This record gives sequence, C-alpha cells and structure tokens, in this order.
Amino acid sequence: MRRGMRDPNFPLTFFLRNLSRLNLEASWSRRPLRIRGGDALRLLADRCDILAEVRASLKESGPRIVKNPGDIVRMRSGYCDHCGFCCEIASGLQEFPPESLLPPSWRHIFGHGLGRGHRFCAFLWEHRRSGRSFCSVHPWRSRACRIFEKEECAFMKEDPGFKPSADRRRLVKTLRWLMRLLNGRKLPAR
Repeated sequence: MRRGMRDPNFPLTFFLRNLSRLNLEASWSRRPLRIRGGDALRLLADRCDILAEVRASLKESGPRIVKNPGDIVRMRSGYCDHCGFCCEIASGLQEFPPESLLPPSWRHIFGHGLGRGHRFCAFLWEHRRSGRSFCSVHPWRSRACRIFEKEECAFMKEDPGFKPSADRRRLVKTLRWLMRLLNGRKLPAR
C-alpha cells in the first residue's frame, strides 16, 4: 500500500475526502473504530491496486493514455479547473463511444465502482505537485463524462454534501488518523 501511495499520481487528497465523507455518514461513524480502521485500509488497498493495474496496462499497451499529467492539469478546458468534484461519484453509466478502448473489466468498474465505501471514480488520479485531478483514462472515458458541462460542474461545486469533506482541517485530521493506522498505532477515538 505504501508503494501505491508514493506514486506521484495517487489520488491522496481524494482518498482523504473519501474517508472524510464516510466519517460524516451515520452508518460508518457508528461502527467500532477497529472495524472502521480495517475498512479504511481495505479502501486504500483497493485504490492502490487499481492505480497499479492501470499503470501496468498503460506500460503494456504502448501509447500511454496520459503522456504528461502536468500538461493535463495546466490545460484549462473553459470552465474546468481540475478540482475533481465531478469524479467524486463512485460509478456511472457504462456507455462508451465506439472508439473507446477501455477494457471490459474497467468498464464494469466504471459502471459499478470499486465497491462499498468508495466515493469517487476509480480512474481519478491526482497530480501531486499541483493537487489537481485528472482522468487516467481520459481519451477512453464514458459518454457521461464527455457531456458533463459547466452547469453540472457549478451544481457539484455548490452541493453542500461535498463541501464539508473538502474542509482543510478535516483533511489534515483524516490524514493523521490514516498515518496512525498505517503505522499500526492505537487509534484515538474520532
């Protein structure tokens, strides 16, 4: 897991927001701390696994989907500032254009998400240096992603359900909790 987290495109901020959102959900916060810790480690392992799988596939398939993540996050497409809110949806419609080369197993993951507890797209990566998000399978993305427009973006950014999980203090607290968990220390009550 630590190796996956060291990847320069591991979506750490989004993973922390995922855990932060879970902590706002009653069904998660009522569970014993030991169980929540185990589930958080499972979620982290799932994220590391999909990142490694996509990386390996990109190396095998010849032309890389993302040549230089820095170029992608510097490029503005009108309204997009690479905040990642649009990708904080765990799954989507499995409708892809004919030219999409996304493997069937990844289409399934896109349509159904990575499983219980995951709150953002499996293919969302983060450019560590800028903190901006980008899609690791952008040229192969679904039709739903392609038609996401300025109005939907504005709606997502204003959604009160997303704002608390992106609060900086909350993210720092979640990161500290995760680091204690990874270091095998006893967890304080949250």
